Amino acid sequence: MNQQTNTRKKSKIIFEIRYPAQPWIFDNRGALIEKIKEKLPAIEHWELRNNDIIMVDKFDKPKYQIVVTLKRASYIEEDTSDLEKSLESALEYFNVLFQGEARLPKTFTRTACRLITVHEVTAEKRKAKSKEHIKQILMDKYLANPFPVEIDIPLNDFRLTLTHENGFYYFGPVTKGEKWLKDSFSDPDKHMPEQGVGIDIDSFAKESEVSDFKGLESLLDNAFTISTEIERQIVDSTNG
Repeated sequence: MNQQTNTRKKSKIIFEIRYPAQPWIFDNRGALIEKIKEKLPAIEHWELRNNDIIMVDKFDKPKYQIVVTLKRASYIEEDTSDLEKSLESALEYFNVLFQGEARLPKTFTRTACRLITVHEVTAEKRKAKSKEHIKQILMDKYLANPFPVEIDIPLNDFRLTLTHENGFYYFGPVTKGEKWLKDSFSDPDKHMPEQGVGIDIDSFAKESEVSDFKGLESLLDNAFTISTEIERQIVDSTNG
C-alpha cells in the first residue's frame, strides 16, 4: 500500500468530458437512464434539472453522481477505496452514454480528472496534532525561509496554488468543519480527521480529436495519471 493511500482520509474524484452539442441526448434521456441503471445499478435515483440528467445512489449525501447534458457529462465518486476502479466505472458510464462508438463525438473540448483529497500529516514520523503544526510544516517545506514579506500580523492560513499547461493544483492546511470541506464534499464529516492537508488537483486536455472509444479512454487515463502522480508527490514531500 503506497503512502498516499495510507494517509488519504477523504477523497472525491470527478471525471468530466465536454463536447460539441449532441441533440440526440435530449431525445434519448429515458433510454439513457435505463441503460446507465443497468450498467451501474448502485446509481438508481434520477431527476431532471433544466433538461439535464442527474443520477445518484441517494439524494442525501450521495457517494456516486452522474451528470448528462447536451455538452457535458461527468462521473463523480466520493470516498472511494480504489481510484482506479473509479476510473473503470467512469469509462463504463461513458461507453454506455455513447453506445460504444455509435454516438461518440470526434472532438472533445475538455477531458479532465479532478481529484480532491484530505490527508493526515505524518511528517517527522508523527501525526500533526493541530492545524498550526501542519501550517508550520508546509511553510518550512514550501515557502522561503525567512518568508520574504515581513509584517507584524499573525498568519492565520494559506494555500499554495500552482498552474501548468494541463491544469492546476493547490494545497494547504485544513481543519474539520471548514467551509472548503463543505463546498467540496457531499458528506464533509465522514472519515475527516480533526486536521490535515487538503489537496485539489484538476488535470485536463483541451480540443482533442479521437477516432474511437480507446482514444477517449487514453485521454482520461492520462488526466488520471497526472492527478494521482501530483497527489503522490505532494504527500511524499509533505511527509518526507
